[in-house]
This record gives sequence, structure tokens and C-alpha cells, in this order.
Amino acid sequence: MRVLVVEDDAPLASFVRKGLEAEHYAVDVAPDGEQARHMALESDYDLLVLDLNQAATNLANAETARNAALQATASIGNLSLFDYLGTRSSG
Repeated sequence: MRVLVVEDDAPLASFVRKGLEAEHYAVDVAPDGEQARHMALESDYDLLVLDLNQAATNLANAETARNAALQATASIGNLSLFDYLGTRSSG
């Protein structure tokens, strides 16, 4: 499975890439929606992982990345630390 990660924080992008590669995914990283669009038009991706904080502060990048995913017929994944933290017990 080929994954495109859209993340502007280089250390976090590297962490996500390494984790996915450890699970045998082929991973590319784009620092913004515009780069993601170019990459999605050049390659076929099965999944797009989008930085929601980046998207919230830059709606143009979010729209560009979403359009790239649709053009590439990729699924769009939402990884949330809040989802993880909400499942942990507070004891």
C-alpha cells in the first residue's frame, strides 16, 4: 500500500513515515497541500494522511490536498492523538 503523508513538521513527518514503513507501507511525505497535489498527480496513492492542524490554519492547503486525494482516488485517513488519549484510563 502506498501512503502520502501531508505534514509540515519535519520531525513529526519523519516519525509517521518510520512507523508506517516499519509496517511495510511505501510512504512519501509532502510538506504542504500544493506539493501533495503534484505528488498525487504523479503517483497513485492508496491513502492520504493529512495534518489537521495545518489544514485548520491554511484552508487552501487543505482543499488542495483533498482534491489531490480525490484525483488520485486515495482514501483519506485521520490520525488523531486525541482519539488515543481519550481511550486511556485516567488512573
